[in-house]
Amino acid sequence: MKSAMQLQTIQDNWDDLQDTLGDALFYNRRLWSVFVSSVSREDNQLPRPIAQNIMNLGLFVFNQTLKAQTKKKPELLTSLISINQQLALGLRGAAGDEEEESQAEASTTSTPPAAVQASV
Repeated sequence: MKSAMQLQTIQDNWDDLQDTLGDALFYNRRLWSVFVSSVSREDNQLPRPIAQNIMNLGLFVFNQTLKAQTKKKPELLTSLISINQQLALGLRGAAGDEEEESQAEASTTSTPPAAVQASV
């Protein structure tokens, strides 16, 4: 989400912040390099079609980043911002699902309330 916020801030304040574009795009490229290298590893647990989709998305991000660096137009950031926001939401959703499962599991294995214990 940090990368999306950086790029959005630059896009919204283009006249004042376009000089910071290079650093923000570098950060975004590093982030996507980690994603792509992670899903391309042999020991990756993701189903192959999902891993392939992430790799394809990464290639698009790398190409769009190059365009944004060379043409320096704020509208070229829109797709990068959107992709990063959607990815962050998806990752948060997955983390939220795991947290809910963990809480549900804890509630089924936890000690019953005092009122229930007293009646046993």
